[in-house]
Amino acid sequence: MTASNRVSLFLMDYGNRQRLKILGEARVVDARTDEASGLLARVAVPGYRAHVERVVVVRVHGYDWDCPQHITPRWTRAELERALGRLSTEVEDLREENRRLRERLAIEKS
Repeated sequence: MTASNRVSLFLMDYGNRQRLKILGEARVVDARTDEASGLLARVAVPGYRAHVERVVVVRVHGYDWDCPQHITPRWTRAELERALGRLSTEVEDLREENRRLRERLAIEKS
């Protein structure tokens, strides 16, 4: 079986319900080759200590921003904590109020 170099990339932004589809051809460049030296300088992340073994180069033939209809929103823990922090505080306050009211009710019944 012969492998194909065609690729389809789906880049998801769940928080904003956006999806970028990229269609193209990919080729793998071994980091030990002369061709890779210029590529490595372009893709290297300063301060990141990983040893790059290969670079995947994609020749883009087309792209499309998709409809958000079927993208389920997802959020990071930090985003959820910011959004739900006030509710968590309110729930804790209500639990404490319930505890105090139950104590007062127990005293009144006795």
